[in-house]
Amino acid sequence: MPGAFGNHATNVLQVLLHAFPSQSDLERLAWFQLDVNLEELTKGHLKDGAEALIRWAVRHGKERALLTAMLAEQPTDVVQALVATVEEHLDVVAPLPWYSSPRPVDACIVRDCAMLDREELRRHMRTMLTPTGTNILSVHGPRHSGRSHSVRLIRHVEAELGTFKVVDITLDDQTGDLRPHDLVRSLAYQLNCGEALSWMPSPDGQNARISHDLVDWFVAQVDQQDLPTWVVVDGMDHCRPREETLELIVLLAATADRRGMRKLRVILLGFPALPPHLDGAVLEDPIAFDERPALIEFFTRFFAHRRERADPDAIERAVDGLLALVGDSPHNRLHRLSRAAARLARQFAEPEVHDG
Repeated sequence: MPGAFGNHATNVLQVLLHAFPSQSDLERLAWFQLDVNLEELTKGHLKDGAEALIRWAVRHGKERALLTAMLAEQPTDVVQALVATVEEHLDVVAPLPWYSSPRPVDACIVRDCAMLDREELRRHMRTMLTPTGTNILSVHGPRHSGRSHSVRLIRHVEAELGTFKVVDITLDDQTGDLRPHDLVRSLAYQLNCGEALSWMPSPDGQNARISHDLVDWFVAQVDQQDLPTWVVVDGMDHCRPREETLELIVLLAATADRRGMRKLRVILLGFPALPPHLDGAVLEDPIAFDERPALIEFFTRFFAHRRERADPDAIERAVDGLLALVGDSPHNRLHRLSRAAARLARQFAEPEVHDG
């Protein structure tokens, strides 16, 4: 049933049942929003009908239509959050007609962005994808140096392989003040652990081991998942998180480092220095972005993936032109470079379209 929904199919089913709690609600959604007679899809009851509607959407390539219909009929916060998350996933998995990589982890274009200077990340991800690989990855670098692109590539590999589940949180001015139980609750929701939240340890102010208890509870939820869980925490240099929240994140990383812990990976982006006892377990990816060599490497990889002979001189001229086009402004520079490189790659791949 998952189809293009991938790991989000269960989320779609749960929100369908929550937003359309009766058979008549579901039939109205199907008939008035999608022009589908639900009785022709199934004779079962509510859950059978919801599953049948998802299967219909997958079979006919109507995943986005189903999301749009749900939002039109029930524009609640829960539905809006689902639609935003799943549409981002669908954008990631949507194939580019002019480019494909031999292996997801080697992709040099994800959606509309070029993956510049990501070779260390690729190497570390290959290690983390193996059953006995290291479980912790720490990505360092100044702002706008490519950490968000790390998340983009990780999400792409998740969507393409379907062998692990990413749950993530970005700390910023709004979320930087999260307490430990708020952070764990957010991660648990992404694992569809809603029912288990009722016995999540409570921050009553008397429990000095609350971070340990929260980590133990979360790991128990991870152990019940069909797939390994990759926890990604970003933005820790954009704000000043609570000390107890930092302690919980370190505990989570230490738990992932335990011998025999095969279902939990932790990826920290911009995190302060980890304790010395974790140094040997951390795969460091200190981003050092050198524009021109990275762009040349990108186009060389792009042509290799298309099995086309690349003219090194032509690539260098293209890179010089691209750098001149982007200019010298440092504002969002990597983002602008990656978008421009992806556009130029498409022009190389579809010259007849762009010449016209």
